[in-house]
Amino acid sequence: MNNSVDVIINDSNQLAYSACRYAVLLDGAPVDFLEVLSISRSGPPDFGSAELAFIPKQPCDINLLAIDYYLRPWQKINIGLYVETNPPLAANGFYSVFEGYIVKTESSILSDNFSMRLFARDISCKLQKITVCGRRVSKGSSTVFIDSLETIFNPDGRGNASIQQIWHNGKCYKMFTARQADRWTIAQAIDYLLSEYAGQYIIWPDIEHLENLTGGTIAADLDVTGTSLLTAIDRCCHQCGIEFDLHNNELVFYKKGFGRTVELDCQRTGESLNIAKTNIASVKSFRTAEQITHRYICQGDYKIYEATFNLIGGWQKSLESTDYDRYNPAFNPNFQEIKDVYRKWVLNEAGDYIGSDYYGDEPFDFSTIFEGGAYIASNRRFYPCLSFDAAGKSVGYFLEVSYNEGQSWQRYLRPFELLQNECGIWLADEQLDADVWFSLLKGIIRFRITATVISDERLQAVIADGPIAGVNDVIDKIITLPRRFKYRKVSPQSIFYGNSTGADHSDDAGDIAEFARGILQKSAMPVEKIDAQLIGIQGFYQPGDVVKSSPAGRDILNLNGLHDEICLIEQVKMDFQKQCTNIQLAKYRLFF
Repeated sequence: MNNSVDVIINDSNQLAYSACRYAVLLDGAPVDFLEVLSISRSGPPDFGSAELAFIPKQPCDINLLAIDYYLRPWQKINIGLYVETNPPLAANGFYSVFEGYIVKTESSILSDNFSMRLFARDISCKLQKITVCGRRVSKGSSTVFIDSLETIFNPDGRGNASIQQIWHNGKCYKMFTARQADRWTIAQAIDYLLSEYAGQYIIWPDIEHLENLTGGTIAADLDVTGTSLLTAIDRCCHQCGIEFDLHNNELVFYKKGFGRTVELDCQRTGESLNIAKTNIASVKSFRTAEQITHRYICQGDYKIYEATFNLIGGWQKSLESTDYDRYNPAFNPNFQEIKDVYRKWVLNEAGDYIGSDYYGDEPFDFSTIFEGGAYIASNRRFYPCLSFDAAGKSVGYFLEVSYNEGQSWQRYLRPFELLQNECGIWLADEQLDADVWFSLLKGIIRFRITATVISDERLQAVIADGPIAGVNDVIDKIITLPRRFKYRKVSPQSIFYGNSTGADHSDDAGDIAEFARGILQKSAMPVEKIDAQLIGIQGFYQPGDVVKSSPAGRDILNLNGLHDEICLIEQVKMDFQKQCTNIQLAKYRLFF
């Protein structure tokens, strides 16, 4: 079973093509004084529009007051055909091609002539006026809307979606919550926005269909506060690389290049005209000779690792002595000159403590902790642990001391300070602890700290729409989104590795890869643009359709021979005055 429809058109060799005229309904009632001039279809932000003309039956019928009354802004316009069929294909035998509202009128009054044109837009004209703000928050079985809150899905990667769907105004959907929360998916965010703001205007796919289309992509710090509803939906689609369009009062979502396939046909030279085999009247093509590859480098936050680090003395050996009171600021007025002796313990990550007068041999090796990532030997600093304690909070900076050369360890409970310009600590006791002092003299004391460090590499995904190592020029675009994509890991070198109390770890590598792919699909530049004029009014074509040519015909668009390109419809305009349909097409490199 599938949803495809086969349309069979009988052969016709007549040279005359009958004109097409659509019926017009004004607020649901048919009228004969409006004539359709054109209907246009395109994607965001224009969507669908129509232009109509007022045609009086007789010149004496022109009554300006009556015209202003019957043709006023925001009246509903419905354009279509009466057909011999039954629901659900066409309600009441009327097949609608355009549904919208009058948004503007233009009138011209001369001494012997009166003309009036009406401009209508589809439901997008109402949806663009809806502003997204606030949050609907679940409170048990009830809900409350707080308009002062920002509409952000998963701020800083933290989930703020309710665990269960909740019924409100006849719709069942996920809402915001301040308690234990899930992370929003793009599909759930779209469903929330439409259910909250547009339930009375349009219909859209169910949540299962949206989840399947978006691949369960998690929303990443998605802020739509203060935007129009359509802009908010577009931002959601932008994160997972899908498109959306309006078909009358239905919102349709699809992936670029995976829409339905339609044909634009032209008979071979010398054959008799057959309108069942030819619908192309003329073609104009614009293709640049410049071959360019666009490469997108999407970067998240710097990678963060938790590990347990062994520290070394960060002072000069020549300043050491056995005078206990010398290292007490209360007894030594020149304490600042030797303040680091026995107190400063460092990681030596930049190699600042190497030489005969220091305890370091070489800069600290991060290669194992950083999973083989590239880094430079430079000063860093410690940050709190990712691991949680029994209360679900970070264990902070976990400093330990050993009084037997590292054979056993215990937590150091005396005061200490974190160094701000390098990885290390400073013992903050006014008088060094006696156990510490005697262990120092014996040379058996050791310090280690469990904390996090920031690496030099960002979480990154790279994708291109063409060859990189070829003759094409490569244009790089770097997109940095540290709040959206994070990589935090408890290294096996941490004493808390595998801790049952959990940790604040995250790996958004898959999400940033999908985001990069979505960016490429949404931002793809066409390699060729085509303007095609079709015979007659062709209301079947929609933006997003994939275009092919019949194998039995003449491939004047060079579509069937393409292996690395795909041709899509960008815009459709039905011109009722010239009885033709103008279509704008674009060819893209096939990277879907």
